[in-house]
Amino acid sequence: MNRKNWWKLGLALLALAGMLVPAPLLHAAGEAPVAPLLGNDVALAADGALRGQLVSAQGRGLPGECVTVSHGGHELVSTVTGPDGYFEVRGLRGGVLNISAGEATALCRAWTAAAAPPNARNQVLLVAGQSQTLGQGGLRALLTNPWVIAGIVAAAIAIPVGIHNYNKNHDDPASP
Repeated sequence: MNRKNWWKLGLALLALAGMLVPAPLLHAAGEAPVAPLLGNDVALAADGALRGQLVSAQGRGLPGECVTVSHGGHELVSTVTGPDGYFEVRGLRGGVLNISAGEATALCRAWTAAAAPPNARNQVLLVAGQSQTLGQGGLRALLTNPWVIAGIVAAAIAIPVGIHNYNKNHDDPASP
């Protein structure tokens, strides 16, 4: 196999590896991976206010808990829940927000009032002791997916066959 073909094979394998590496492994050390939840859209009020409630697993509001809203690892604003666990923070813009309160965390897509999709909720509900994250299964979850396994097997068969056929049809008769 000539040098050009080795480069092509190397680049193809590198691209394949890049598609198979789970996103959490690509983040810098100490940086939490961000994966928005599908269907977790929240419409901000016209003044950029985000409203929500922190409740226990039994559904009772949790008063006096600190609520922190961050974006991209940077804290934007924080507040404390009221007597029934309700909270409100103002001055936010649309984007993926991480909301933490006590032992509860949630990731949501916040939309401005004008851009919110019809299914967007008007407030966030956080349940203490529950963290909402998606796509955090890691390499084991990826490699147990039957479609991923089928793709790896297909690539393991197709790539060498393609390289062999290419070399067979493009061999230089002048080379030994």
